[in-house]
Amino acid sequence: MQTIPRGPSDVTPTWLGSVLAADVSEVDISPIGTGQTGATYRVAATYATDGDLPGTFAIKLPAQDDTVRERVALGYLSEVEFYTDVAEKVRIPVPRCFYSDITDDGADFALLLADMAPAVQGDQIAGCTAREAVLAVEALAGLHGPSWCDPVWLDLPTIVMPKPGDEAAAKGLGDVSKMAADITIEKLGDRMSSRTGRLSPRQWVP
Repeated sequence: MQTIPRGPSDVTPTWLGSVLAADVSEVDISPIGTGQTGATYRVAATYATDGDLPGTFAIKLPAQDDTVRERVALGYLSEVEFYTDVAEKVRIPVPRCFYSDITDDGADFALLLADMAPAVQGDQIAGCTAREAVLAVEALAGLHGPSWCDPVWLDLPTIVMPKPGDEAAAKGLGDVSKMAADITIEKLGDRMSSRTGRLSPRQWVP
């Protein structure tokens, strides 16, 4: 039975085997990162027979603190919908999703994803290299470009950010976007090319 795991102890060989349609004899679970609003674990699987499935996965579950879980349930709904309905429509690196499920209220969910090791998560305090910054900006373009002004996004049922329902609301979002663009230009404008609007990697060095 494919019930949603409430925590890492529920990610058993039986559960993993049921969602992968495979004979899993053993699993080993270890945390990935610290998890502020959710919990991510690496699942190492041992199979009873040889097959084409990966040896490790990343599984995303809700925060193990019930108070946090309830507070961010809307975010869980959006994340699951991204992998089920949005990911294939954008041009960014996205891990393959082997399994997803979520309750109607969003309090319980599971996303079983391809493991991207040896890649590691970024460090927001330490910052990033020039090359990493370029990759991030290119990913932003790949996320927003294919979806720009597509009315299909207005019909996503679990999107967290409010959708402008009238002209005044749309103008409000536009004003916020313009303010953010003005701040960016003020801080980085002298290092941007007017021809390309793109920073040279060498210009990222403070």
